[in-house]
Amino acid sequence: MHFLTEKQYKKEAERYLRQIFVNDDALKQPFSDNITERRIIYYSKYGIEPPLTDALILAANSVGDRGFYWSVLWRDRSINQKIDEINHCYISFSEFVSVYVEQKHELFQNIQHFFILENVIYSPQGKWGMMFHHEGFCLLGGTCEFVKNFENFIPNLEQQVYDFINYFCSLKLRYPDTVTIDWLPILLIHVYGQEKAKKMLETKRKVFE
Repeated sequence: MHFLTEKQYKKEAERYLRQIFVNDDALKQPFSDNITERRIIYYSKYGIEPPLTDALILAANSVGDRGFYWSVLWRDRSINQKIDEINHCYISFSEFVSVYVEQKHELFQNIQHFFILENVIYSPQGKWGMMFHHEGFCLLGGTCEFVKNFENFIPNLEQQVYDFINYFCSLKLRYPDTVTIDWLPILLIHVYGQEKAKKMLETKRKVFE
């Protein structure tokens, strides 16, 4: 593992992040036009666990990556108070389990805040990325080869978007005056395209009336 200052991030890693995500807000159509294979993973607040971590290693290895960059997106100064706080790092897959999965690496204390803030992990070749949102979902995108291998390891991955839709629509029905889901169709169109998004929401029409 090695840490990146903001200056090093700008020079070394940011260009790869922007090949995948053009902005840092999951609700503002962040995927680059270069990323045609897109998915929504649910539930995964601020990170993933096995078997998704195993799928990531397999899929990333298939496109020639031996690690990934990791950046904090949401910098809450009440938590992340130091001006020089570490917000970017590179983690090799040889360290992945101890750092990310088990959180027992000797340097873990330097990146604990990564697990309680919105963050993104992404390919050092710009071939894939995973953006984690505080509402408990993740945007996954990448090359056809990467996403195919990821899905092969997680047979129920396609079902997760329906769990995601059902959760937010049921929340809207329970709290119609306080919950807003106008962003939901826009996000689905951005990730899956207009035709598929429309089919996904066919049984939810009353929620949006």
